[in-house]
Amino acid sequence: MPKLTDVQNTILKAFFDLQMTDEGYFNDDETPLMLYSRLEEKTGIKKAYLQIEVRELRNMGILWLAQAVDQDYVPSGSGWCLTDPKGVDIVRELFFT
Repeated sequence: MPKLTDVQNTILKAFFDLQMTDEGYFNDDETPLMLYSRLEEKTGIKKAYLQIEVRELRNMGILWLAQAVDQDYVPSGSGWCLTDPKGVDIVRELFFT
């Protein structure tokens, strides 16, 4: 597992809470994407600092920026998601007991 900072662990905990089931599995079909506004609300960390840390997690292969679509499969923005399997495995190891 890569060496993570406390801020990165806090960010990944928010992803775990949003994108993993109670059984420790990835919600791959119905996973909501993480927006910076939601991440800022959940962590209490300012967006400007979150952007730096999220990009670092992306560079480590733990997060990826996904295209969102609506119910008619029309593009409707983007948001962050855990990578499968690397990001999912890391947050499962960190937070699932």
